[in-house]
Amino acid sequence: MVELTPFVVSGLLLCFLWSGFIRSGLGFGGLVLTLPFALMVVDSPLDIMPLAIVHVFVVGVWTVVFRFGNVDWMQLLRMIRVMAIPVLLGLFGLITIPEHWLLLLVFGVVLGYSVNYIRPFIQISEGGWSHTLVLMLGGYLSGLALIGSPLIVAVAGHRIERHRLRDSLLALWVILAPPKLGILFYSGVDLHLDWQWWLLPVNLIGHLLGMKFHDHLLQLRSESFYRWLGFILLVVVLVGIFRVLTR
Repeated sequence: MVELTPFVVSGLLLCFLWSGFIRSGLGFGGLVLTLPFALMVVDSPLDIMPLAIVHVFVVGVWTVVFRFGNVDWMQLLRMIRVMAIPVLLGLFGLITIPEHWLLLLVFGVVLGYSVNYIRPFIQISEGGWSHTLVLMLGGYLSGLALIGSPLIVAVAGHRIERHRLRDSLLALWVILAPPKLGILFYSGVDLHLDWQWWLLPVNLIGHLLGMKFHDHLLQLRSESFYRWLGFILLVVVLVGIFRVLTR
């Protein structure tokens, strides 16, 4: 049970403002670049994921309704065919993996992302089995804890035109979000729907700000930008791992 102290409320507001901004600004990473910060405020990713799932579903529906023609449905359906089973396996892992190990897995994956941002070491070749394997891993991590988007976008970036990429990835969550919410609800996880009246508007404000600065943020996607992002994530993740190991 999370006690909504002023620290927790203000921390969650900032985290989900950031989440909305990053999701629409960069086109991916709304949760994976937010979860390490959110876990400094609450102890369990299961307190954060239901909130984030509702947010990406709402934004995904908005995208489908108002920007339907800008979504690359053909490529999206091809990717979903590859990711479907891994996503289901990830959902099963979410409700069966002990929370201690789930936290370490989440921090470990984000640690890998942060190191790759500081000094890139992951290279994905064009097409073939590499795309399939990366999509499967991204699907599993998305089903597990919504942290597979950097892998998914690495493949989608090769297949979907740049100006359609963000809307296509947002539309993906219209398909992936409902079963994930259903599994969490069936497993007895508190969805914290009563928190949405104050978190969803803040997340949408972040989303609108991100949309406004989308083109500018894409221009900032330089080595120095990602290196700074990687260093910040690295520090937060190491603190998070220390907290988990010393509980």
